[in-house]
Amino acid sequence: MFSEIAAGHASEGEEVAAWAAFDHGLGVARSINNSWGRARAFGRLAATLIELVFPGDTANTKDR
Repeated sequence: MFSEIAAGHASEGEEVAAWAAFDHGLGVARSINNSWGRARAFGRLAATLIELVFPGDTANTKDR
């Protein structure tokens, strides 16, 4: 959920809010006790991290 919020803020150019949502998501993911749920949360956060660091540079971009 926080990954989607962070990506939404990033797409609107709201970098501070995007990183705040990402950081909050990290905190939530760390607190998940179920290993499968925690792995899924960190996987989503990793994909979002790439979006935040390299905005507009996704796997579908043909500029590579």
